[in-house]
Amino acid sequence: MATNENTFAHYAGANAGGVRSVASFQRPANTTAYAANDVVYSSTSTAGVLLFPGVGSSGLINGAYLLIAATLATPDLELWVFDGGTAGTEPKNALDNAAFSLNSGDLGRLVGVFEFLDTNKKLAGTFQYTEAVAKNPVAYTATGGSSAGNLYGILVTRGAFTPASSTAFVAALHVEIDKA
Repeated sequence: MATNENTFAHYAGANAGGVRSVASFQRPANTTAYAANDVVYSSTSTAGVLLFPGVGSSGLINGAYLLIAATLATPDLELWVFDGGTAGTEPKNALDNAAFSLNSGDLGRLVGVFEFLDTNKKLAGTFQYTEAVAKNPVAYTATGGSSAGNLYGILVTRGAFTPASSTAFVAALHVEIDKA
């Protein structure tokens, strides 16, 4: 995805007072409509989650950012952020266009939910950019053996929309890592 990281850094104010952890993906080559509460992800057949690496073992999330490489009409979206837990046990229910649901183990590792509202969207050429700044910083602990230092995310629709085919998404968390 050549369009993501450098362009995103410009819009998200990369590393301004913290660390920017980025997860990117390209959705499938289809225009299948999403319903409210559907997962937006890279695959309809292999479940997974977005990986936000290098966030240390604990800290504060000051905001989340989303860049979409298309000027399509997008609904409101949510980024659900999780502690990694033990390696291999991170939430894995994320299939593109599947209904979003969590089990009790996933809920126990929920760090926070960041809303990307269509009303906050900014357009820049063929990109859309939106941000969710935390009103109060969200504390996290990224535990879990070999998963320590990582957070995980699932992007979820809040309303129905029809996507462009193969749209690239770049999500980032702006974090302040605890100095321990």
